[in-house]
Amino acid sequence: MPDPNSWPAPWSTLAGRITPRLQIFWTYTQLAQDLSGQADAERRKLFQSLIGYMGLPKGAISFWPCTVWNGSAFESRPEVFWQGVKAYGVKFVACFGDDTRAVIAPGASANAASAHVDNVQLVMLQDPDFLKILPQEEQQLLCISLLRLPLF
Repeated sequence: MPDPNSWPAPWSTLAGRITPRLQIFWTYTQLAQDLSGQADAERRKLFQSLIGYMGLPKGAISFWPCTVWNGSAFESRPEVFWQGVKAYGVKFVACFGDDTRAVIAPGASANAASAHVDNVQLVMLQDPDFLKILPQEEQQLLCISLLRLPLF
């Protein structure tokens, strides 16, 4: 496991929480803003619900940003994102939203349900700001592809 302090902020904070159980990174463009102290409560509620829905052991899912938030805009940092995927041996990424796909997999089709980058499977999902306004059952239905991943 890499030294958490070897990552720049905000990755260093998350790296300190990664366990050997890690199976999948979840990422979305707004994650950097949520980590900056300007968290969106409805996005937090959405992700807590989806994590509970998946029923995976604690530590199997970790969030890993693909952007940094400079206080007014997002700056894409796909190189740091992919360094983390490689360093932690993650084989699956939940990619929430087209903006996120454009950052981490610009060559992937906008209509694809999944894509592969190197040996990593990206599961393409709706943007969290769209998902968070839907009823919980619809959120789960739109993320059901996560349940089909061969985790563990």
